[in-house]
Amino acid sequence: MSSAASQQCHSRWSAPLRSASYLLPIAKWLVLAVLLGAFAAYLWTNQSEFQRLLDLSGITVLQVVLGRAIGYLALISATTYCLRLYAPNLKSSEFVAVSSAGSIISLPGAVQAAKAVYLKGRHGVEFQRSLAISGVIVVIALSTASLTALIGLAWLETQGKANLHLLWLLSAFMLFGASFLLVFAGRLPKTGRLERFSYFPETWAQLVGDRRRMFTVAALLCVRSLSSFLAFGLLFVALANVPNGLVVGGVVDALTFALRLVMITPGNLGVYEWVVAVLSSSVGSTLATGLACAALYRAAGLLVIGSAGLMSVLLLGRARGDYREGMPNEHG
Repeated sequence: MSSAASQQCHSRWSAPLRSASYLLPIAKWLVLAVLLGAFAAYLWTNQSEFQRLLDLSGITVLQVVLGRAIGYLALISATTYCLRLYAPNLKSSEFVAVSSAGSIISLPGAVQAAKAVYLKGRHGVEFQRSLAISGVIVVIALSTASLTALIGLAWLETQGKANLHLLWLLSAFMLFGASFLLVFAGRLPKTGRLERFSYFPETWAQLVGDRRRMFTVAALLCVRSLSSFLAFGLLFVALANVPNGLVVGGVVDALTFALRLVMITPGNLGVYEWVVAVLSSSVGSTLATGLACAALYRAAGLLVIGSAGLMSVLLLGRARGDYREGMPNEHG
């Protein structure tokens, strides 16, 4: 294609793309408003269905928070383990602080942007490298979540649970998609128009090719999947009146991990809740139970992330204070 034709093509599409870049954030907020409005309306018209929330024991809440904390710790450990390949001096506490800040903001891309900017400025890690590392972690976590869901579904089949075809299909599709990305993302071309993005496939291939590192990461993310499976399952069995509620709830939670790949609304607020509600109703529970479980599970996650972020900031502040106190006083 000639230079003139290329410029003409670029000018033809620049205006629509610019308009889409303005309209997309507005659309996200509109979708969020609709979903939260639907949540509020359903809550108002079905108040009696949410009465079981009052019977939820403190022990169950503590178990859910503990499960979320273990899962978050495993995820952070896996990510920092990969990042230290390019940032050897990275501390888990500083990474938790940055990740927590991005998660609490809950804007599309906030977590990745906060991590990328910090890692570039503090440790010299290129944006593409941090993005590739996050991608590898998410894809492996998606693989472990889908495997957990498949194991749970197989067990439910042995217990005579029927009408699981859709969940089998979703789990298999998640596993296939994750496996495809894990293998082929590192083989993207590094020449031509994609040359400026060469760090991404290079980093991806380097991580995936390190079998020892990948084995450790996979083990940590299996811990994350199992702890999340049990935490959500315990919450689900406490609120839902369905047989084998622990495993059913765990399967529902595992299937929602695919939402990490897209950000339809800020923090997927509303989207996650309604997806859980629909999946819960498909396995014999009610929309109300799914909405309640999703809302409480999100609250437990925010509590864990916020607490971990605050503790990390305090630890970093104390460490810097000790460092300054240990420095020689030039006026002494």
